[in-house]
Amino acid sequence: MFDLSELLRKEEPAAKKEQSLSSVLFYHKQDFANLAIEAFRFEGFDDPAVAEYNVESIGKYFANRDSDIVLLELTGSSSVVKDAKAVDHMLPSSASVIVIGAEDAISTLRQLRELGFYYMYWPFNKQELMEFVTNVTHNRESKRGVGQKRKAKHVAIVGCKGGVGNSMVSAEVSFALADNKKSSCVLVNHNYDGGNLDVMLGKRDLKNRRLQPGTIMATLDSEAAWSLLTKVEDRLDYLALESDGENDLEIRDLTESVVELLSRETHFILEDLSASVAFRRSPEWLCRNFDCIVLVMDATISALRKATFYVNEIVKIRREHPDKALRLLVVLNNTRPEKTASVSVEEIAKYLGRKPDVTLPYFASLNSTILQGEHLYKKQGRINQELVRLAGLITGESTQVESHWVKKLLFGQ
Repeated sequence: MFDLSELLRKEEPAAKKEQSLSSVLFYHKQDFANLAIEAFRFEGFDDPAVAEYNVESIGKYFANRDSDIVLLELTGSSSVVKDAKAVDHMLPSSASVIVIGAEDAISTLRQLRELGFYYMYWPFNKQELMEFVTNVTHNRESKRGVGQKRKAKHVAIVGCKGGVGNSMVSAEVSFALADNKKSSCVLVNHNYDGGNLDVMLGKRDLKNRRLQPGTIMATLDSEAAWSLLTKVEDRLDYLALESDGENDLEIRDLTESVVELLSRETHFILEDLSASVAFRRSPEWLCRNFDCIVLVMDATISALRKATFYVNEIVKIRREHPDKALRLLVVLNNTRPEKTASVSVEEIAKYLGRKPDVTLPYFASLNSTILQGEHLYKKQGRINQELVRLAGLITGESTQVESHWVKKLLFGQ
């Protein structure tokens, strides 16, 4: 006998699961917003949250909330890929993103797929929209589809030698990404016996988490990984594990495991690889593990020699592996007055084969500013402009600025 009540009981959990997904639509045209809302209601989905499409509204919306499905209506865009990239760093890494555009080009589809975005060509009707959303939902539940490519951008900030200000750059760029670019970040400290990254963050009470003997990494999950982080401020978390001097390798392995677990839940993971870290940072290792490498140097011969080595090796590796999407940025940090520099900017450009992408000016009151818990990226002048621009280059922006050394140089090349 056909048991209707039994059938309803079987289908009820699935319906609840489907309803548990949250969605948001950022629109340019009100007519499209109305169509999407009607389509969701007709299929029995909860109404999506809706907001007019602009960078500011997207940043504010995700300041204190997440969403499972994000729809970006770009039907009037002159470059769908460019506009999608401009907000990528603001969208939750765990979200499935559907871009709606009017560009009927396979190149648009391919480039969006590389970003981990789904693409739906406009025009379409309500039924076609919901069929697409349902397929994306199924992909999400089964952990497959292009959305699996959406992981945090992994950034290595590498000091070419000691004393170049690597930890300062790491801290300030993290703040700039979190505050100015509205991106969630995890900053990783690899100095397991201390370091001064906590001071650079303006949080001298930060303590490294001590790794208990016999920690079993196989039992580590996402919730446990988050418990090892310390909240610095909105969108910025700090990972620092402590060593007793005998288990550095175990701590490094655990740190890498935590980073991998968090890669689907944040926008950027920045690793402070100062010259004092207790392991070798070979170009091969950097290219294999990071999406973006930031080399920090000062205007000294020793830093220039090491930077030249890194640049030459990384360029060689990129040529051998053209399929690897890897970006290289060089930061010249003037740790002393420019007129006392050991090498000139022209000499740096000659031996590196490229000009520095960012030049940080000498800041005489650096120590007092840091000890007072103030942040350089909020200061007025070139130091602020260059740090914020470095954060922009990491997010993929390309800008032109006036430099103290040369005029209107194109950075990020």
